[in-house]
Amino acid sequence: MDSNLVTEIRTIPSIALHPREGVAYLALSYGGRSPAVGPAWPEDLAPGQIVMVRDDQGWSWRVEIEEITAPGRARAGVIGERAALPLPALTRREDGSAWIRLPNIFGHAHLRAWRTGDVVELEGAHWRVKAPKKPGASGSIVFDLLPVSEQQYATRPGRVRFTGQHAAEQAVGSALATPSGEWLMVKEVKVQTHRDQEDGAVYGRTWIGFGRHVSTERAAKINAVHGPTLARDLGRIHGARVTAPAAAEWAVLIPRDPSSYAATGERVAVEGSIVLHERVGDPDRCDGWHHYVVAIEDVDLLRRVRKFITSTR
Repeated sequence: MDSNLVTEIRTIPSIALHPREGVAYLALSYGGRSPAVGPAWPEDLAPGQIVMVRDDQGWSWRVEIEEITAPGRARAGVIGERAALPLPALTRREDGSAWIRLPNIFGHAHLRAWRTGDVVELEGAHWRVKAPKKPGASGSIVFDLLPVSEQQYATRPGRVRFTGQHAAEQAVGSALATPSGEWLMVKEVKVQTHRDQEDGAVYGRTWIGFGRHVSTERAAKINAVHGPTLARDLGRIHGARVTAPAAAEWAVLIPRDPSSYAATGERVAVEGSIVLHERVGDPDRCDGWHHYVVAIEDVDLLRRVRKFITSTR
């Protein structure tokens, strides 16, 4: 890079960037016809300079200018990952509530799918979404917000996406770790069907689990007696195959589902200090799944199984 060029990091505006193979095209307007998205670029902007780009989709990019292709247009190499710009400031009311206007544009860094009842964190405080409103065709959503306490935030509603029906159904009643490092207890699952807008053909489904956040301690207690989770933990332990006593009092971990290709129909019982786990699989490697019972000696699992059996009575 020419040592005579300006090398300090400066910020310039641009329309949305869509890099391909690390190369992005910057512009002050769309097609040169619409109004500029920001002030004119510095006159000494030149190839070799590294700048920060703030695009009109709420993202910040670090790039190296490769070529000035026309006034207000350039080709640049993208350095690193993009970062979201800060959200707009809240507008606070005298009664303690507030509101915020955010873009309703796919791909925008500030797009939020908040619903009435969601609890969010903004500007160091916690808020419950009261009533999202779409003012006309402005391409934005106005969220009314009410302040909530720390306890209300810690137990706020939440949702999580699943890639398949089996995983979604087995998660009901359990506590799942979220990307934020918190725990969400899944209370119910709903499916969203995606259809083509032209012919209505189904091209996909998404399973969404709804529930509330819980503490780490509460999550551990929930999962300790959650049937599918307990079945998974029992399945990780090697056990000797046995013939189950006829008098064993069984509790269902995973109900049988003849219509499912997944392994279903697992039960558990306690005989003295031994856990009896009825599994489904192919332990004899005969290319056929069937149910069989193993005996497990494990103090922690014994305690969990006893609690689980008690909870099912």
